[in-house]
Amino acid sequence: MKHAVASVIVAFVFGLPLAVHADSSKSTSPGKHSVHASSNNLTLPGFQTTAILAPLLTGTSAKGLPKRVLRVDGFLSSIDEGENAYIKPRCNGVDFEPTDDVGNGSASGVNCPVGATLTCSASGSWWLDLDAAEAAHPGTFIGKPLVIELLGFTNLYNGIPGPLVANMSAQLERK
Repeated sequence: MKHAVASVIVAFVFGLPLAVHADSSKSTSPGKHSVHASSNNLTLPGFQTTAILAPLLTGTSAKGLPKRVLRVDGFLSSIDEGENAYIKPRCNGVDFEPTDDVGNGSASGVNCPVGATLTCSASGSWWLDLDAAEAAHPGTFIGKPLVIELLGFTNLYNGIPGPLVANMSAQLERK
């Protein structure tokens, strides 16, 4: 209750809109040209499982259009000291740019140091040229629903039990 009263006082004094907390998992899927998804109760499997790349969030945009780039921003937080976590997006099974030196979509991550007094987070921005993706994977992007996933992984054997917080925003933009 103290936090709610403090929020009202800060909003009143500074003229800010009041924050309304959504429930634990939200998505605006399917959006026409964008999708936004979030969750605050996630875990990451470790190497002892077969699912090393775990889909943290999934959203669907109505359809891919020519002469467009799909841009994704992702965020993962509440990573405790001594843990490491990485995120990367995928659309219709294809990795986003930038890619690493062997063509895999690059991941953004964090190694939270032992002794950290706050939790750590990882964030990144990626893009996918839909014309190039369609040329490389005919019949997969243009005029098709765009299923966008934010994948997470860790190299910790037992994984990260969480709860982790993640959000993802994806927008189709003209080139």
